[in-house]
Amino acid sequence: MSMTILLQGAGGRLGSAIRELAEADPELRCLPLPRAGRPEPGAEVLIDVSVPEGLARSIEVAEALGVALVVGTTGLDGDALARLRALSRKVPVLHARNFSPGMAAMRRVAAELARLLDWDVEIAEVHHRAKRDAPSGTALALLETVAAARGQAPRWEDRAAPANGLPRAHGSIGVAVLRGGSVPGEHSVHWFGEDERIELRHVAEHRRLFARGALLAARRLAGRPPGWYEFDRLLWD
Repeated sequence: MSMTILLQGAGGRLGSAIRELAEADPELRCLPLPRAGRPEPGAEVLIDVSVPEGLARSIEVAEALGVALVVGTTGLDGDALARLRALSRKVPVLHARNFSPGMAAMRRVAAELARLLDWDVEIAEVHHRAKRDAPSGTALALLETVAAARGQAPRWEDRAAPANGLPRAHGSIGVAVLRGGSVPGEHSVHWFGEDERIELRHVAEHRRLFARGALLAARRLAGRPPGWYEFDRLLWD
């Protein structure tokens, strides 16, 4: 099915990868979202992989054109998420902090392990030196998954902070953050029991995987009724 996509954040790392994949697909037409005014070409979906400050423009255009909105921007505050929720009453909206099918599957496995095992849990993430938010949106999504499966609030402890001299509190979830080089993304969840442990680990080897996932989300979301959609449910449910 041929489709025209408007892209917010076309000049960024992920936006550039999305454009490259779209240009190689004869069924896709990918155009940068203009800074102002109503876009002239018709489109079925708008993808936003920019920065939190660019979201207002994407919401404005998606509402004006009545097109689906796929958002991959992380670091959004409560007000931005509330505006997305409000928009979802008018058009289909998907906000994913990670467009990897492998990570979506890892979250489902993490939820099952969290339900089965009352062990200590630690989350670690590694990203390139230029990443703005910390912890990453994906690390926070993993935290929310584990906490929800345990019936806990999604609170976390910063394992990079100086030690306070106190032992680890039972039930706490730690998040460790590393930044450096050009790493697209690595995430791991560790369960520590008595005399045994389990580790789930996902490694992103190239940003193409996130670009491919964003385009898949756009294809699946376009033409659906207004509502709030989740990436893993769009893939498998």
